[in-house]
Amino acid sequence: MSLGQLHYTSAPPGPDGSGFRFTALTPGLPQSVLREAEQLIGYEPPRNAPSRPSATELEAFPRAFSYSELSDGSRLLARTVYTGADYSGRWGNFHAHAVHLAPGRQLPDGALPVSAWESPGWAVAT
Repeated sequence: MSLGQLHYTSAPPGPDGSGFRFTALTPGLPQSVLREAEQLIGYEPPRNAPSRPSATELEAFPRAFSYSELSDGSRLLARTVYTGADYSGRWGNFHAHAVHLAPGRQLPDGALPVSAWESPGWAVAT
């Protein structure tokens, strides 16, 4: 079974602009899904987090995990991680990897969304 995937992060200038944007998508995902997904997959570091964390400190940041129903009845399962500085050196970057489940679709083998929490299939960069 093939599920639609989305990757969202701050990226250098390209045909689709620069800054936070989708950097990889499964072809054919509806624009309405992308618009809703953008509103759901942000990341805010903990208030007491270091402003310029080391690589070791970044590993300790919490991961955001969500399972949302979209307006068309489909669902979005997303995992977002803080990545620190972006391509330009600006701090505050994150990478979101999401899986789109069309209406009536489930994860492989009927797995519950929470079972994907620490799956090795989640990407932390594109």
